[in-house]
Amino acid sequence: MRRLSTLAFVAVACSKNGQQPPPPPSDHIPPGVRAAVLQHHNDAARSGVYVDPALTRAAVANLRQDMSFVPQLTGAVYAQPLYWDGGDGGQDLVIVATQQNEVIAFDPLSGARVWSRTLATPAPDSQLPCGNINPLGTVGTPVIDAGRKLLFVAAMTSGPRHRVYALSVTNGAPSGTPIDVEAAVPGFTSAVQNQRGALAQVNGVLYVP
Repeated sequence: MRRLSTLAFVAVACSKNGQQPPPPPSDHIPPGVRAAVLQHHNDAARSGVYVDPALTRAAVANLRQDMSFVPQLTGAVYAQPLYWDGGDGGQDLVIVATQQNEVIAFDPLSGARVWSRTLATPAPDSQLPCGNINPLGTVGTPVIDAGRKLLFVAAMTSGPRHRVYALSVTNGAPSGTPIDVEAAVPGFTSAVQNQRGALAQVNGVLYVP
């Protein structure tokens, strides 16, 4: 996983007229994926507010449920789905993670699976001293590193063990070896230090609450 840069737990082309191109956006989202929702509420400040300028009162009044979008999945979904804008000619994706530790990328128009990846067997409640989610798999919302096109996912796996995975956004292929948090962080105990909050990435550091 190239060690995720750092893992922190709280727990020049010129234009035709000769002008220089504008500087890249401060959020480092590459051109072509500007509409992506890369993290919880698409807001690194964790304010709990997600604003889409296109969702005006007039526009919302004309919205209707798309009955042709019928994605198929197994297991409860606690994590917020994310959206990957594939850019011109690329594949847009709705990415969902479940308590079965399955990560699925759906076509946002049809609901058909584009790719899916089962990370590992989730932990049954019989392996845990407390909790009411059975089995316990992926709870916190993952985060996408748009520059590297990687999806980072924190999952509880049978053992119990807490692991952090990196997957290719485009095809779900694993990137590197998952990090076993209990082995990497002295004093961490997977059975009682569960992960629920959304993952965040700031200045190359992945935060897993």
